[in-house]
Amino acid sequence: MDSQLTDLADNTPSPTEESTLHSSEALELIEHSSDITLNITTPVGRKFFCHARFIGPHSSSVVFIEPPQLSFEDWNDYFQEGFWLNAKAIGQKGFGAVIHFRSQIKFIQRYPFPLIALSIPHSMKVRQLRKEPRYDVKITGRIIHSSTQRECEIRNLSKNGCQFSLPKLGHQFYMGEPLTIEICDSSAIKHDLPPLEGLICNVGHTGHNLLYGLQFNEEGRTNVQMLLKKLRFNGSRLSFG
Repeated sequence: MDSQLTDLADNTPSPTEESTLHSSEALELIEHSSDITLNITTPVGRKFFCHARFIGPHSSSVVFIEPPQLSFEDWNDYFQEGFWLNAKAIGQKGFGAVIHFRSQIKFIQRYPFPLIALSIPHSMKVRQLRKEPRYDVKITGRIIHSSTQRECEIRNLSKNGCQFSLPKLGHQFYMGEPLTIEICDSSAIKHDLPPLEGLICNVGHTGHNLLYGLQFNEEGRTNVQMLLKKLRFNGSRLSFG
């Protein structure tokens, strides 16, 4: 397993301050239903800022987004075909990245559900966030906390931290809270793996789930090494062999 991780890391670009990627590569870093920030400037100089939901690219060189609930006035004033905007999204894959691009509103649908199509530029600015890659996983865990015990899904994993998701309904956690995650995945029962421990270091959301980043403490960093040694790369993510 260690050699597999080394090979994967060696094939991933090292973090840089900022680089330029072809749009097709940059868009692959953004997950469906993740947040995207829009900063719109009208032809007369009025500005509007909002968060939307990323849906994904279309073959006709546009990317679809789902806007937030807006007043009738905001729709009329700021969302018109031809208006330009600056967009920013967070890509969680690999080293993690902030993706910036300038785009034009190409199509707007208000009914029966709101939908906006944005032009795709030739390239996008990408700034790496992490010093090491995170690997996609799908592992069932159980959160052990003073106020709750509930199942979660670990979505990605590195030697220093992980991201896990929970439904928005129920107890929520906050920055700096200590947390323990026991590995209870049915595929891992035979391995008797120690828990992952650390502090909540970021909070986000996608669709109906909350996304939490957990930064491991010293014991968590030791324990995750045992977990990583039991995982194998299946072509798309790490899983139990």
